[in-house]
Amino acid sequence: MLLILREAFYGSRRFDQFVDHLGINRATLSRRLHDLQEHGLLSTRPLADHAGRQEYLLTDMGRDTLPVLLAIMRWGDTWLAEDGPPVEVIDPETGERIQPLVVDANTGEPIPSSITVKPLTAAAMADRDRRAQRGS
Repeated sequence: MLLILREAFYGSRRFDQFVDHLGINRATLSRRLHDLQEHGLLSTRPLADHAGRQEYLLTDMGRDTLPVLLAIMRWGDTWLAEDGPPVEVIDPETGERIQPLVVDANTGEPIPSSITVKPLTAAAMADRDRRAQRGS
């Protein structure tokens, strides 16, 4: 699914473009595109020049996956790209290459790999949900 989203960010819109760029079986791609639509990551709209065909577009939710894809890309560039990154991320205003980095939204500081990730308990989730319902 992430590869399909990546291709959508690269500009693929039509079913055949996804097939060509991913080398994926048509039936498998059809199921995955359907799942991405069902989960709100892609939408479709009819193609004016091809009756009965549609193009696939990232929704707001789909576009919000970009930081995830960029974080995975940065990891791959660091650990797997011996000859350098295979893709560049370019700032549209400056034309300069961007180095993706995950930062803490509160401090703007890079998030270290030494953080602790702690799942909430059922009680903490219930408390969070109650606070959200009250609007606090």
